[in-house]
Amino acid sequence: MEMNPVLTLHKEQLVLVTEVACDGKFFVQLDTDEAYGLPDLSAQIGQLAKTLPVVSAPAVAMRCYALSATHGQWFRGVIANLKTPSCLIFYVDYGNVETLPLTNLRHASDALFASMPYQAVSCKLDDFLPMDSDWGGTFKALQGLIMDKELTLVFHMQDPVLRSIIRLPCYRVTALDSVSRLSIARKLVDDGFGQYCLSHQSIEVGMSGTAIVSYCESPDRFWVQLTKDSGELDKLMESLNSPEWLAKQRPIPFSALFSGAACCVSYDEDGRFYRGEITKATASEVTVLYVDYGNSAVLAPSSILQLSQDFVALPTQALQCQLEGVEQARSVVAEWSESAIQLFADQCGVGEFDIVFGPQVSPGVYKVALSSKATGSLASWVVKQVGAHVTQAAPSPASKDAGRTSQGVPASSQPAAKPTSQPPSQPASKPTSQSSSKPPSQPSSQPPS
Repeated sequence: MEMNPVLTLHKEQLVLVTEVACDGKFFVQLDTDEAYGLPDLSAQIGQLAKTLPVVSAPAVAMRCYALSATHGQWFRGVIANLKTPSCLIFYVDYGNVETLPLTNLRHASDALFASMPYQAVSCKLDDFLPMDSDWGGTFKALQGLIMDKELTLVFHMQDPVLRSIIRLPCYRVTALDSVSRLSIARKLVDDGFGQYCLSHQSIEVGMSGTAIVSYCESPDRFWVQLTKDSGELDKLMESLNSPEWLAKQRPIPFSALFSGAACCVSYDEDGRFYRGEITKATASEVTVLYVDYGNSAVLAPSSILQLSQDFVALPTQALQCQLEGVEQARSVVAEWSESAIQLFADQCGVGEFDIVFGPQVSPGVYKVALSSKATGSLASWVVKQVGAHVTQAAPSPASKDAGRTSQGVPASSQPAAKPTSQPPSQPASKPTSQSSSKPPSQPSSQPPS
């Protein structure tokens, strides 16, 4: 049995919100015949429960039938926590929880319990970040906007970190009011509860394609862009720098400058505007990551502009990577030398590479294999050509980070005067060649919130 209904990604779907949790997650039922059949399922469980034994030895994750103390109806549930002599029950078809005594629980019949997937699908907004990281007052605002309402959702991907209370997958979604077509994220931003945030690409082990290196600090730390999306980034950049759009932009209020928020920032070398993500903010300066290239800048708070929701949909284009296969050279050095970094950066700037993704070495950082017709395996080239230029002795504390965070260079250019604050002089999005019946609005069988 699938734990959730089969979902279609990247396509609008009508849903009913059945629960909003205090951490910003919410649960929905899809517009399916199975969701409509939940009242009948509840009635069947009620009849069957008369013949089933009471749960006497509860355990976390145990399936059961639960008699709601509020509604007086039976529902499918899973024990989420033990609160002797009671249990916290998670209702798998609605997403909410209730504490019940053991006398309200029955051992589940496998056949009936497994007759349909769990109807509650766990979701979280993909394009919104609250100002209060614990969701505090933002939770109430979200609840008021969506609870017991029909929404139009687009499911993007499973979140690799977020899970529901019983380890169900949680999906990143964008959400619209099904009647007004108002974006839920835009409403929350307009009401001052937070800022837009940018989504990230879904990368799986073994995924391959072609890429260019957009920014480089060392073979252990560089960023790539996949060429398959270069046309989308070109269109975004053209719109982002249009006079009509720029004339409407205003700085983000200081109170809304917080880590993770999306923004729009200029680049001194060309005067153009780029998408950014705030990674650190103080009263005097803000550190911003150029999310489509990989480099960072420290800027004045007054220069950080609001990024319109129109520019949030495209996932960030720069993927942070480590080169796979350079362990032979890396194992004998404490740090890459400046000359080794420059050689590597020059080689990265020659054009497109074939790329194969390995596992993440840390969240958002991928081990990759790169190769091209000109160089063959880039890792082999590094071991052979760059290996002779690495620093054999450990660097002094004063120079330990030299050649990494303060010596990164755009792969297509010579070392810059302020390398960590500059996107490539020629946007890396332009490679030299491209690779070619519905659930009722008030379910009569819904457990209590």
